[in-house]
Amino acid sequence: SIHKISRRNPNSGSKYDYKMYAIVHTQARECARVLEKTGFEVVVVDPPLKKHDIRGEFLRTHIHRERCCGHDEFIKLEAYRLPEEI
Repeated sequence: SIHKISRRNPNSGSKYDYKMYAIVHTQARECARVLEKTGFEVVVVDPPLKKHDIRGEFLRTHIHRERCCGHDEFIKLEAYRLPEEI
């Protein structure tokens, strides 16, 4: 795990630390408290686009069947805006 190889574990000898982020949909804001208590930096966001903004008709009319969350799944793109340098 990341923890085992970070400076938070004295046995690792590492000089590197880590920060955990949880990207949370605005509809799940209440669940975010649990994540914050366990050490996550919570980023609450709306999906970056609305279903009606999708240009391709097939995707727009079938997106609700994709993965678990349809167009709400695109909140994961928020990871590219996190303030940490990679």
